[in-house]
Amino acid sequence: MSRPEEMLPTPEPYRPFRPIPNPDNPVLVTEAEIRAQLPLLAKQLAPLIRAKNYPILMKIANGGLMFGDDLAVELRKVDPELEFEEATIRYRSRRGVGDESDQRPILDETDCVYPDVDGRNVMFIDDVLDSQYTLVVAEEEARARGGKVTDVIVAVEKESPDEFKGHIRKHHLPEGVRTHALVRTMALWLYKYGMDNGNDKTEAEDRAGREIRVNWDFENEDHPGMVVELRRRFQQKLSRVNQPQA
Repeated sequence: MSRPEEMLPTPEPYRPFRPIPNPDNPVLVTEAEIRAQLPLLAKQLAPLIRAKNYPILMKIANGGLMFGDDLAVELRKVDPELEFEEATIRYRSRRGVGDESDQRPILDETDCVYPDVDGRNVMFIDDVLDSQYTLVVAEEEARARGGKVTDVIVAVEKESPDEFKGHIRKHHLPEGVRTHALVRTMALWLYKYGMDNGNDKTEAEDRAGREIRVNWDFENEDHPGMVVELRRRFQQKLSRVNQPQA
């Protein structure tokens, strides 16, 4: 019999920080590092999942599919008797990733049937935690259907330089929703490991491959100068770029 959730110790969510790479090296996290980190994340999540009485692990397509599938495999290695339901949902935006802060994502049930979440605990899985808009909308949808979102699990959680914070993180999940990430890093444009590389028309080969790369050449029209600024800070070796923010 599992222990009640409120009696479990509450460990610090898994969110190790990853310094930005040299601009000449696009690889932020190698495949070997991902495979080494996944079991650590799974070990922390397993007791939380066990205590939530058969929760739904809701993967957000496309970005959360590869990461979510890999994580589910590791969770079952940690505890073969761990019980959870896997589901996939999809949201679409008419204007793509760079503009998701002012275009509300729309639930697309064309090829993904929304599961019955009434009275269930829900844990969302996605590729990147950035503006949070998609996850905020997804949490609202799940709550409206009677579900309770307890945790968000992502491959990468982005942190922004101070002067960009208000522009990037305009949307906020409700208090009490915990975030777990394979890695945290600065607000760089990333691709591979199922990610979209800054737009929703990314070629399949750019998504494939279990490593995470930085697209140093991509510039977001909403936040001009961010990549240039991050390059400058790296070249000057400013410690605040390569240290996690409080």
